[in-house]
Amino acid sequence: MKSAIEKRVHEKIDDFQFELEILADSRSTQSTRNTARDVAKRLFINNGGVYNLTTYYNNSNQYSPNDTCIMETVSKLRPNQPKSEMVCDYLQRMSQQPWVIEIKSAGSVRVDNLNYVGQNRYQCTAHIVQSFRRYVDGKVVYRDTTLKTFTAYVDVIQFDPSDPSTKTYKIQLEDCLVDNVY
Repeated sequence: MKSAIEKRVHEKIDDFQFELEILADSRSTQSTRNTARDVAKRLFINNGGVYNLTTYYNNSNQYSPNDTCIMETVSKLRPNQPKSEMVCDYLQRMSQQPWVIEIKSAGSVRVDNLNYVGQNRYQCTAHIVQSFRRYVDGKVVYRDTTLKTFTAYVDVIQFDPSDPSTKTYKIQLEDCLVDNVY
């Protein structure tokens, strides 16, 4: 079961990276970028937004990581100051930016820390290496490589308890935090 879950989480991260590459590229039509944004949002809990409305804000008027899907971003210009925003806001911002941006995954995803959290649900982390390049007039004006960690939840769904082959894994991404930038 562990290898099947790891494979499905890897697929979800790949799906996210694929959609992110499309929505961040200003050479794509706005309609294409909006579709990619909407598909990417559906990979996250509650479309990358608030999923605990009773505690939307904590006392400091900041999003609580326990209540929203958070996307951290960082740059070489501010390596120790990651910026946090809701995933849905991040995806919207990226789909509207005017630059030619290329975001690529290194292709390797490491899944670990798989833990049972109850009610046929598991939690794990997935680690990726992501490269970011911004172009102006066809020339690279900024580039960095970031190590990121996603939190993912896995719901095990058994359609027929007497038939193990009817088991499927529903994967939802939660937070994406920055580990390091270089």
